Amino acid sequence: MTVGPPGTGTREKDREDSDARVIAPNQKDAKGRVGVAVTYDDPTLPKGSAGFGGYFVFDPVTYRFLGFRDTRTSGDGAARKTYTQLSYLDSWAVVDKVKQRP
Repeated sequence: MTVGPPGTGTREKDREDSDARVIAPNQKDAKGRVGVAVTYDDPTLPKGSAGFGGYFVFDPVTYRFLGFRDTRTSGDGAARKTYTQLSYLDSWAVVDKVKQRP
């Protein structure tokens, strides 16, 4: 097993499933918090496709969800560009009814 940034993380395979999860430590969310990123290879995608590409980032101690990291591409040929899209969860709340504000 290897450990590293997205694309080179630890790969775990289930005995029953054909999907594989990738664990990548030391990943940052959009707010700059360092955590553990988790992704998987989607078994429903056609063979040879690039995979899911998104990483869910969690706090390495509490496992609280911190944010999301995604690698995207646009254009084709010489104009093809790859960029990283980041998001983070700043706060959350629970309410009793739909459309109720905390």
